[in-house]
Amino acid sequence: MDILQVILVVLPLATIYFCYRHMRAQKARHASEIILRDLASKLVPCKIEHRDNQFYLYHLMTDQFIAQGGTPREVEQNLPRDGRIYVDSALKVDIVDMVEKQYAEAKGMVQ
Repeated sequence: MDILQVILVVLPLATIYFCYRHMRAQKARHASEIILRDLASKLVPCKIEHRDNQFYLYHLMTDQFIAQGGTPREVEQNLPRDGRIYVDSALKVDIVDMVEKQYAEAKGMVQ
């Protein structure tokens, strides 16, 4: 009789415990998906054009003008302050770093 009572107590408790763990894991997975979706929505892929000693940034997908400047600093100051992250077309490098690289190449600093 004692074993039956133990089983009747342990089995529901174990079921509740494993259901609780499963719900927490699903909630954590859902939260990380939301965070990743939010980050992806903030990334703006850009392309850079260099004409007449000016750098022009355009949205890669829509060709919408974003900013311009003669130096990387000017481009950075002219970027919209909207909380989005402006990156290169591969979504790997900050766009200002790419402008700095092209600026250095245009000035003959990098071979």
